[in-house]
Amino acid sequence: QVRRSRRGYFANISYVDDKLGELVDVLKRTRMLDDTTILFCSDHGDMLGERGLWFKMSFFEGSARVPLMIAGKGVPAGLVKAPVSNLDVTPT
Repeated sequence: QVRRSRRGYFANISYVDDKLGELVDVLKRTRMLDDTTILFCSDHGDMLGERGLWFKMSFFEGSARVPLMIAGKGVPAGLVKAPVSNLDVTPT
């Protein structure tokens, strides 16, 4: 059950990655990429059987740590190790 669930989860991630790639391709073709900021985030993770837990009903890292990625002109590449919140997005 864990393997099947993880396969489905990773298939979903691959699908989103593919669609994001299509969006970036359109922005490139229309010469709009340099004028676009892309923000990608999620509202929760999923335990996927880790620690015998499923779904998002815990404060363990698999459930609580989620991506927040920003790409655009003038946005420096890097990794922020400090905890952040979606509330931090608006001031930037």
